[in-house]
Amino acid sequence: MADGGDIRWDLGEGQPGFASGANLPARHHWYLKGGQVCNIIGDRILSYISDHEARDLVLAAARALKVGGRLRIVETDGNHPSQTYRDWAQRFAPQQTFTISSLVALLQSVNLAPALVEFCDDTRRQHAFPPHFDLHGWTKRSSRTDSRANDPDLKFSSLIVDGVKYSEGTGAGGYTDKIYAIGDSHVRFLAGRDEGIYEWPANKNAIPFEGYSSRFVGLHLGPGLAYNLNTANSKNASKEKIEGLLRDGDVPNGAEILFSFGEIDCRYHACRQSEAQGRPISDIVDDITDQYAMFLDRIAAAGYRVGVWGVPLATWHEVTMDTNNPIHGSFEHRQMAVRRFNQRMAEACHQRHIPFLSLFDQVHDDQGQPIQDWFCDVLHLSQKARTLLYKLMPDGRLPLP
Repeated sequence: MADGGDIRWDLGEGQPGFASGANLPARHHWYLKGGQVCNIIGDRILSYISDHEARDLVLAAARALKVGGRLRIVETDGNHPSQTYRDWAQRFAPQQTFTISSLVALLQSVNLAPALVEFCDDTRRQHAFPPHFDLHGWTKRSSRTDSRANDPDLKFSSLIVDGVKYSEGTGAGGYTDKIYAIGDSHVRFLAGRDEGIYEWPANKNAIPFEGYSSRFVGLHLGPGLAYNLNTANSKNASKEKIEGLLRDGDVPNGAEILFSFGEIDCRYHACRQSEAQGRPISDIVDDITDQYAMFLDRIAAAGYRVGVWGVPLATWHEVTMDTNNPIHGSFEHRQMAVRRFNQRMAEACHQRHIPFLSLFDQVHDDQGQPIQDWFCDVLHLSQKARTLLYKLMPDGRLPLP
C-alpha cells in the first residue's frame, strides 16, 4: 500500500510499495470493486496469454483503477531494431507479440489514455525510459535498468506504456463486433462474471452483463425455459423479452447471438413431466429441443447469426436448497436429461450449420460427475473455466460445425 491507503498492485514479481500477485492472478480472483486501485503493473504477462485473455485482463484492470490511476504494461518490443533481440524473444514462446501501435490500440479500447514510456516506433527507432516515470512502477527490464542494454547486438529495451484512466467507464474492451449471450442465468459466465446481478433496470427486457468480457455481452432474461421460447405470455415472458431486445436495438441487426436455455428444463421440468405424463425422459427432452430448434429458425430468419450454449451440468444437489432453483428427479435422471438435451441441440445446430458450444465433457470426470472446482456454485460455471471456453473459439468467433 502507498501512503494514504492507495492500492498499488504488481501482477508479477512484486516491488517496494506494491502488493504482489506473485504470478498473474486469475481474473475471477480480483475481489475489488471498481475504482479502488491507484497503480497496476504487469511485467511480461500479456505476451504469454491468449488475445482473449489479454483483452479480458486489461478490461478488468481498467475497471479496477480509480480515476487518475495507471496500468503499466511492460512487454517485449515487436518493433525492436535488433534481429538478435527479436530472435531471443521468440525463445520464450510468446503467444502474441506487441508493438507500440497494437498496445496503444488495446489500451484505448478500454478507455485508458496511453502515456508512452519506452518503445521502438514503427521505423524501429528506440525511445528510452525517462527516469521520472519510476514513480508509476519500477521494472528491471528497461534500457535504463537492464545491463543487457549495453550489449551491442542485443541493445536491450522493452515496450513500456502506461494506460491512464482519466474518466469513468471502460469502453468496448477491444472488440466492437460483440457476441450477445441471451437467456438464463448461465449467460453471466459467458459475459465474464461469477456473481449475479439482481436489480432489473427500469423499462428493460433483460439484466445486462457488460464490461466484464472483451468479447461477450450478457443479457439475462430471468429463469426462462427452452420449451416456452415460442409461447406467448409464459411465466417468464421470454418470447416477448427477446422480441423486445431485437425491436429496441439492444441487440444490433445481424448480430451474433449465443442463446442459453435448457438448464432449468433439465433440472426440474423434464423429470417432473416424465412422471406426470408417464412418458420417458428422452421423449420429454425431445419435445423441449423441438421447440428450441423452431425458435432458432425464427430468429435466424430475422437476419441474426444464432448459436446455442449447451447445458453445463445437472447439479450435484439431490434436493431443492433454494426455492428459486427447484430440483426434481435423481441426479442420474437429470444427467440423462442434460446429455439428451445437449446431444439433440448439437444435432439440430449441425443440421442448420450454426454453432453449438458446450463445456460439459471438459467439466465432468470419467464417471460423469461434475468437477466442482470448475463451478462457482452448485449451478454455474466459474470464470476458472474461461480458458476452456476460449479454446472452443480460437479465432474469437463462434465456430461453425
